[in-house]
Amino acid sequence: MPVEQQIAVRAFLDAARRGELETVREQLDAGMPVDITLPPKNPRYPYTVRTALESAAIYARLEVVRLLLSRGASLRRDERYGVYPASLHTVESTELLALLVAHAGPGADLDADFGPALVRAAANGASSEVAYLLGLGIDPDFRSRDEPWDAPAIVRAGRHLDIVDLLIEAGADPMGGDLPYDWSPLFPAAWALDADRTRRYLALGIDPNVRGERGNALTLAACSMPRTASRSRDVMERSRAVVELLLEAGADPNVRFAGRTPMRCAEDGKDLALAAQLEAAGGRSHESAWSVVKRNVGGAAMMLVLMLGGGM
Repeated sequence: MPVEQQIAVRAFLDAARRGELETVREQLDAGMPVDITLPPKNPRYPYTVRTALESAAIYARLEVVRLLLSRGASLRRDERYGVYPASLHTVESTELLALLVAHAGPGADLDADFGPALVRAAANGASSEVAYLLGLGIDPDFRSRDEPWDAPAIVRAGRHLDIVDLLIEAGADPMGGDLPYDWSPLFPAAWALDADRTRRYLALGIDPNVRGERGNALTLAACSMPRTASRSRDVMERSRAVVELLLEAGADPNVRFAGRTPMRCAEDGKDLALAAQLEAAGGRSHESAWSVVKRNVGGAAMMLVLMLGGGM
């Protein structure tokens, strides 16, 4: 593509991205192809190249999107991203999704075309989009067809617990299906110190001893925030409430997070009430023998230990 043409195409795509409706209309009327793109810098990543429709969809420029669709703009798609403008836009807009779904037509494979948009909306905390897409009947457990190890929406939702709830209500597997790692909705609920959701998720029969890279849910509840004297009373009470629910459900009180058990977190923060809860359930600090020596004897004794152990 000649440099002059590239400049004209760039101006067209930029106008679509900025939502300049009249400029886009004038360019189309002057003969600009509606689906024109610039050459990809890397042919392996075609989704990095935008059409005018995709450029307008990024920021939900709805009037421009309507114009481009009315002029026959194509919905580019692949197995990873589905319909590009649906899964790659950055502004929450159910109206944009509705326009794209309508343009896809009644014969569209909604899971393939808009399932990736569901996963992305969940990850972005776009609850209105998640609700809209679930309302279309899209599989709440959708996972990418060409990358089956990709996490489903309920895992990608992470701390967006309102979306986790929407997905569970729609029938999603609370545990995220067949993943190469362990995950549980108790993790974000405990991290957020959300006792109501912790109680509801436990009522679903979810195992409180599922372990992630940061321990189990109880470890997260006890160690999720810096346990300092400046922590508010409300935060400490919420932490204890979640810990109590998990202990009642049989959670192991001695799973480490960053090398610390829940008891150690309570001790570091001088949270005596939490420490008492954990101790009653069998919680331990798990201090190393070296930590005990350092705490209880002086420097000379530590040197002696080193010498006897061949450390000097």
